[in-house]
Amino acid sequence: MNGKEVVWSSNVSNLASNSRSKLLDTGNLVLLDDSTGNILWDSFQHPTYSFLPKMKLSINQTTRKKVQFTLWKSASDPSIENFSVRLERLSIPELFIWSKTKPYWRDGPWNVLGVYEMRPSYLYGFNIRREDDGTAYATFSFLNVCLPFLEARVICKALSIITSAEFIRDPETVSSNDNAFKLGFFSPQNSTNRYLGIWYLNESNVIWVANRNQPLRNSSGIFTISQDGNLVALNGDTLNGDKQLVWSSNVSNIASNSTAQLLDTGNLILQDLNT
Repeated sequence: MNGKEVVWSSNVSNLASNSRSKLLDTGNLVLLDDSTGNILWDSFQHPTYSFLPKMKLSINQTTRKKVQFTLWKSASDPSIENFSVRLERLSIPELFIWSKTKPYWRDGPWNVLGVYEMRPSYLYGFNIRREDDGTAYATFSFLNVCLPFLEARVICKALSIITSAEFIRDPETVSSNDNAFKLGFFSPQNSTNRYLGIWYLNESNVIWVANRNQPLRNSSGIFTISQDGNLVALNGDTLNGDKQLVWSSNVSNIASNSTAQLLDTGNLILQDLNT
């Protein structure tokens, strides 16, 4: 309220007089009937542009009731933008991006393997399911690697271990299990150069940098494990299409099935999977 003027309401009809609100550990704001404990309204059914674990992006085939994402107009203006994200084509569900009433982009039919050209690392924790009442929904189960989605925030896929089959691409990040430390590409203050580093809580608290003497000039960085088992940072934006090496852990006689993990101490380790 602004003084006595109502600027927003949950707008629930037949509401109990003894209702109360609670912010859950999931980030969901719920309105509860204090007598029964029933949820009368919750913010996960009315999202803006952040995809949280336990949230459902959904649509019902019969009622057409939908839960969709709507973008902010700008970083400083949370009013609704023309773009929205929702599920469509429920016989074989697809994610659609709409510009007002016109389709802008779709991901293609979803099956148990994801969608065409979907990177395997995106599948962990992300799924589309159908219920008996005709509702189809997309869920995201974990929290750690943040994936950009039309400037919407998907928060996030769990990935604290890197294998030869996994990689991250700027601006994706790897997190420690407690989510305090992150590894990814960042730009120092007053610079557009990109560096691979580890930071504590936010990018202003960088504790380690890989490619200190060979910065990337744009957001083309890739972090993975190479065929020889070493950790590498690559420039994925070269004229001939080859990926240029900008940093390596440079360990000799390393196992081909090595893995890397960002520990809760902030230490990034490369280890032999067999030991």
